[in-house]
Amino acid sequence: MQGVRGYACLAGLAAIALIGAGASPAGAAKVRFTIAKQKDGPYQVHEPGKGALHVNVDDPRSLYVKALNKARSRKTVRLFEEACCAPNMDDYSLDWFKGDQDITHDVQTSGHEFKLKPDRARRFRVRVKPETVTPGSFCLFPYVEFGSNTAHSYFAINSKTACF
Repeated sequence: MQGVRGYACLAGLAAIALIGAGASPAGAAKVRFTIAKQKDGPYQVHEPGKGALHVNVDDPRSLYVKALNKARSRKTVRLFEEACCAPNMDDYSLDWFKGDQDITHDVQTSGHEFKLKPDRARRFRVRVKPETVTPGSFCLFPYVEFGSNTAHSYFAINSKTACF
């Protein structure tokens, strides 16, 4: 079953990357989506062609994502998660938070919807917890949708080549 899930995940990542690549440059620039290893940053874009942010996770660890509205108008945005490319995704649990509020179910299903005022950012935390003594590697692919556009970044967990 995990093999089928892995292939489906790869197909999903490829489709999302194509959608993101197909977004207009003007639309794509309206929400900047960045990731970081620490709450205070540095926040950077890590997407296809720019490489993934490599993170070693042997113990539970928090990682951070930030969406910044660069448009002149308020935006409705949805935060999603994809995770793939691991021999066994059961090696980890992933929990998403907005402040102290657990938003995991929304992020992993229909997307966590939020509003962004012009020139405002919203930060979210994902808790990556290994469920085995020697967890494998995987690619954590958080992304946001706003209108018909997407913005995304990649965390390469426990391997620099987990995402590509």
